[in-house]
Amino acid sequence: MQDIREPRSLFIVCVSGILLLCTMLSAAPLFEADMIDSVHQDGTKRESKLYVKEYRYRTEQIENEQEIVVLVDMEEGITRVLFTADKTYTEMPSNDTQSLINDPFQAVKYMEGLGEKQIIGSDEIEGYACDIYQVKYDTMELAKVWVSRKLEYPVKILMPGKFGRTMLLRNIKESSYEDDLFTLPLGYLKMYDPEELKPKPPEWLASVPSAEYVNPPFKQKISEGEMVRVKIEQGKGISVKGANETDGNVSFTAVPFRGGSPINDPTMYTYNLSSEGQSWAATFKHTQYEADEVVIHVNEGIVATSVDYVDLGLIEILQAERELRVPVDPTKNIEIRLVNLNDGKSVCTYTLFKDSVELSEERIGPIPLRTFTFEEERDNRSSTLSSSVQADEFVILVRKGRILVNVTQP
Repeated sequence: MQDIREPRSLFIVCVSGILLLCTMLSAAPLFEADMIDSVHQDGTKRESKLYVKEYRYRTEQIENEQEIVVLVDMEEGITRVLFTADKTYTEMPSNDTQSLINDPFQAVKYMEGLGEKQIIGSDEIEGYACDIYQVKYDTMELAKVWVSRKLEYPVKILMPGKFGRTMLLRNIKESSYEDDLFTLPLGYLKMYDPEELKPKPPEWLASVPSAEYVNPPFKQKISEGEMVRVKIEQGKGISVKGANETDGNVSFTAVPFRGGSPINDPTMYTYNLSSEGQSWAATFKHTQYEADEVVIHVNEGIVATSVDYVDLGLIEILQAERELRVPVDPTKNIEIRLVNLNDGKSVCTYTLFKDSVELSEERIGPIPLRTFTFEEERDNRSSTLSSSVQADEFVILVRKGRILVNVTQP
């Protein structure tokens, strides 16, 4: 129902989460521990070995009978995931969305940005004296964190509720380690490098300014090398359909533009139709804040093209601390699209009501999973909320920044 990916079993420890929780690393931590991450919903437990040395640490685990090693460097802000069997690795920023989804450390950091953190008591975990921090949003508890006074690291994290999780460090041993344990070994091949794999822009981009504008509804066969443009109008999306009416292969690209350039790599919007009768349709829901036009270019063959405007439904722009309440049909799914219009960070949270009563977290999920954070201007997020919850009102609150909210029920 929410815009949530199921947590993967790979446990990626995030630098910034630990930095936020351990507010001051006055001592250089050196220890190892068994890390146990338990998911409340299904009782799944994932175990890994954790090694910590100063600003770097390493986890080791077995997944699908394959050893996986995760290396984190807090100074670089980089996480590397090593697959030892074939000596390959992937690399990402330690504050990447993937870490937020998979890692309780990063999840707590995210929650702290939504609520407040305060010390509520003390405890002893595995023989280590700890301060207990509570993270709250209004009156709701989002997490508890046990931070060892000696190690200055979290040794336990509890996120309450059916959809929560518990992370615990056990068998903690203070020791020293060689630097090699925390560095990328020689001979490993990087699996993905966005800059190296970034495709070259197609040559036809240079001809876009001279292409013809067409007004929907529009139907026409477009030949190889030809293109048309469609202006984006307020409150309207653009539906594009291309069909192969030949006995050979055809290919076309339909991509939104802003300021004379595609907003994304055009190859992501390229469709190949290999046989007669095949077709492909796409609806672009971009507003005038995100794009100026949609450009359609035929790369190969002749494409039977049709273009129509579609109604985007309710569109509102909300400033910080503004709330929008939208009556909805309980028998239909709710489609939401959110666009950051702020030159910087924006945050919003939605909820659902039935007969003027807010639905429970068991039905719609906890607040952190219904909260969207945007870091860059024009970042956007879409989500479909299921009619199974039988909500009759959708409510969204912008906590920070400025967000465009688009709500439809097809």
